[in-house]
Order: sequence, then C-alpha cells, then structure tokens
Amino acid sequence: MKAFAWFLRGLLFVLLLVLAIKNVGEVEVRFFFDHHWRAPLSLVLLVALAVGAACGLLATVPTLIRLRRRLTALEKQRAPGSSETAGMPLPPASSER
Repeated sequence: MKAFAWFLRGLLFVLLLVLAIKNVGEVEVRFFFDHHWRAPLSLVLLVALAVGAACGLLATVPTLIRLRRRLTALEKQRAPGSSETAGMPLPPASSER
C-alpha cells in the first residue's frame, strides 16, 4: 500500500512538473495604482496556491487559541496527581483465553 501511495505521489509530481514546464509563458498580474508583476504562469499559480494555503491556516488560528485556552483551564481544574478513575475498583480479570 505504501508503494502505491509513493507511486501516486511521484505521478502527481511528474504531472505538475510537466504542467509547469509547458506553461512558461509570461503573464501580467495587475495590482492597484498601476502596479503590475510579470512572471511565468506556473510561478503565478504557485504563489496563488501558497497565499491561499496561508490564508486557510490563518483562519484556523482563533479556533486553535480558543481550544488551547479551554484545555489549559480544564487541566488546571483537575487536581494535580488525581485522575478521573481514582478510587474506582478495577474490573475483574477475564479468565477467557
């Protein structure tokens, strides 16, 4: 199964490499105030992918901070050295083999 996964990864890499090689024509990206950027299409697509991934990761930051604060509060609430099962009897050992 791992070999198949590596095969798929390699195939995807080769396909994307060929796509990048075939799309070396320059494109112009126009910004505000008459600024522009000329670069190969494959580079523009890579930058757009990276910016999108970064925006997606930044969108998760508030949720992660809230969950970490809640976890810290729950850990402080629990007494040190105790566990939820302290004082509870252990179940009998199974005799089936």
